[in-house]
Amino acid sequence: MSFNIFFKLHKTSLPVNNQQNKGSAFFYINRFFIILLIFSLTLPVILHSTEKKNSVKKKSKAAKTKSAAKTIKTKNTKTTVKTKKKTASAKNKKTKTEPIKKQKNQSATIKQPKQTKELIIVIDPGHGGMDPGAVSGGVREKDITFRLAKKIKNAFASIDLHSKYKVLLTRDSDKRLSLNSRKNFAKKNNADIFISLHMNIAPNNPAAQGIEIYFVTEEAASGAELKELVDNENSADSDDSETQDAQTEEETAFIFADLQKRSTINKSIQLAVNLEKSLNSLEGTKIRYIRRAPFSVLKNLTTPSLLIEFGFLSNDNDRNIFSTEEFLDKITKNFMDGIISYEQNTLKKIEYPFSDTTNETH
Repeated sequence: MSFNIFFKLHKTSLPVNNQQNKGSAFFYINRFFIILLIFSLTLPVILHSTEKKNSVKKKSKAAKTKSAAKTIKTKNTKTTVKTKKKTASAKNKKTKTEPIKKQKNQSATIKQPKQTKELIIVIDPGHGGMDPGAVSGGVREKDITFRLAKKIKNAFASIDLHSKYKVLLTRDSDKRLSLNSRKNFAKKNNADIFISLHMNIAPNNPAAQGIEIYFVTEEAASGAELKELVDNENSADSDDSETQDAQTEEETAFIFADLQKRSTINKSIQLAVNLEKSLNSLEGTKIRYIRRAPFSVLKNLTTPSLLIEFGFLSNDNDRNIFSTEEFLDKITKNFMDGIISYEQNTLKKIEYPFSDTTNETH
């Protein structure tokens, strides 16, 4: 467009006689101004056009830059989202695995054996030393009770029961002990159970046989035969230098009135019942009864305690079977089962007082 205008103006500015004015200065001056005028008119158009093109280029570049930035931002966002997802999944996996580990640890803890308190059982083999106890047909009470006590201790010392039950013997050899020293041994060792082992004798009634289980009472023995048995067992301290219990009858009565003492007696009865059930299944013997009696070796103990007369040495059957290792092994097993049964059923309630009347005689 600018070139067309220039051509037209140039054409109009030429003189009629172009040949005549070729050499004149006016001709050149005229042309210079015409050119300058044309340049001044076309320059703004050229500059405007150039600026417009540059503006378009800048806009396109900016748009490209913006779109590129958007693309990068989108990519970064996607990468961030993916990273977050990966982190979240990793956390979830960790969270899922942690409970599994905990469960494994818990199961391992459950499999471990529980640490429980040992049940301390004090077994007292009756008599000993210069005191043979009952004697019949060459068989002495002190020998049978000691052999049986050792078998009971060895049975509870087995691998399966050693961590739960601990058996202690008041005497570990053929020696004489006072009744007080036997009780003090149980107290000193914090016994949970105290059982004194004995063999009975009834010279005037050789047919009498079987097992008798006794728990303590503060009352005097009822019946001539029971009184005789109590006197015989309590006479172990008759010529001993140790004094009898220092407590008076009034003090003893006060202790038995206490609720704790009643609870101890009830547990003793419960122990007797569990042993009765277990020992009653033995062939060759029977349980005669469970009775209460004022045996000195049981008095003033705060732990469940019994005195067991395992059989009559005056009876041929009892004397013979208790002289054999085979029967002692059998009675040991049943005795142990009765103790375990008692330990597992200590919450059972047994009515007190227990009847001490019976129609049976020695």
